[in-house]
Amino acid sequence: MGGGGKVEADDLDLAILRSLAKQARISLVSLSSSLGKSPETISHRIKQLEKSGVIQGYRAMIDISKLGMEHYKVDVRLRSMKQFKRLLSYCHFDPNIYQVNRTIGGETLEIEFQVKSLQELRAKLEQFESDFPGTIERYDYFVIFQELKVTYMPDE
Repeated sequence: MGGGGKVEADDLDLAILRSLAKQARISLVSLSSSLGKSPETISHRIKQLEKSGVIQGYRAMIDISKLGMEHYKVDVRLRSMKQFKRLLSYCHFDPNIYQVNRTIGGETLEIEFQVKSLQELRAKLEQFESDFPGTIERYDYFVIFQELKVTYMPDE
């Protein structure tokens, strides 16, 4: 996400973004009513924000525990960066890896897994070490009991 050029946004654009960041499923009629503009104006502005790349997507918050899944974060420190690109590709194609972040300082990667159990996570980590021998110096894992809603648009 990010990295594009600067886009001019007026007060209406910012109000639309704040509303969508809090409730992305708000109806066009409700949004236009709350902002005092026509649905056509709001629809046009949203399309322009999407086209310019300001709005890059809409995201559902899913409670994976209701699906019998558990959420873990694994901090990984690499001993060697030789296989880093291959390792990222491996993560990209693992259906249980939810997110990967490269970090600055401390551990090299933060990898988030969604699995059925701690045993499944440990099996995946053992496979990971087996597939990348000598690459991983250490890792620590943490259970994430609850993921709070993130608002991606600051109020001011």
